[in-house]
Amino acid sequence: MSYIRKGSKNWFILAPGPRKQVIIPSKYPEELVKYFLTKLLTKEKDWVLDPFVGIGSTNLACAELGRRCVGVDIQELYIEFAKVRLAEWCRKHGKDVNLLENYLIAADSRNVKAELNAWFKNRNLEVPKFKLCITSPSYWKILDRPGKEFIEKCESLQIPYKYYEKPGDLTKIDNYETYVKTLVGIFSQVYLLMDKTAYLVVVLKNLKKYRLAWDFALELVDSSSWEFFDEYIWCQDDVRLQPLSIGTYWNSTICHHYCLTFMKD
Repeated sequence: MSYIRKGSKNWFILAPGPRKQVIIPSKYPEELVKYFLTKLLTKEKDWVLDPFVGIGSTNLACAELGRRCVGVDIQELYIEFAKVRLAEWCRKHGKDVNLLENYLIAADSRNVKAELNAWFKNRNLEVPKFKLCITSPSYWKILDRPGKEFIEKCESLQIPYKYYEKPGDLTKIDNYETYVKTLVGIFSQVYLLMDKTAYLVVVLKNLKKYRLAWDFALELVDSSSWEFFDEYIWCQDDVRLQPLSIGTYWNSTICHHYCLTFMKD
């Protein structure tokens, strides 16, 4: 795991190196998932949930550390790409992807509890009790003005560069307060899927005009049974800064994420 240095117990810097996948702009590295898999008391064979799995970083990290994982995303394109990545990992490590308890599901996380119940029931399986949920939700309006370089890469691969081209994606929500409450509703459902003692890690940046991370944290604690446990700050010292941020909501000069951690006990 590539950690450059640590300061206090609650902030860290990851140096995962360059990544070739460009199908999704706001992916987090497998190293971030591994950090919390080991820090928050999960062990081999524990179940992990990611309701906004994107291209499958959480599933890959769990495969590497022997955890079992369910990844959900509304974008079928991302799920199919994640399956390819997982299959490649299995071939590289001599694993049978069909025997790996590591599931990738195309579904709408706004109804995550019902979606998982239906998916597992259709396969005569029981929905597992999760020990950890770790995810980075789709950002509200983050891609109203995606960067030129990212657009060009997407066009060269003939893939969409806006989340909200998929109906039902969170970035279609116009109102900021509605977006925050929708997130809270999703993680309130997640609470019901967790084991008796379990953790939730939500990775968020603040926006230029809104303190998204803390608006979400306060609303989740006020409106659900999750208890706030701690904050961890993932610092990125390899992000190129700009003198001024361009756009209405997204502030590209912010080079840290809040890893907001909640506990079910």
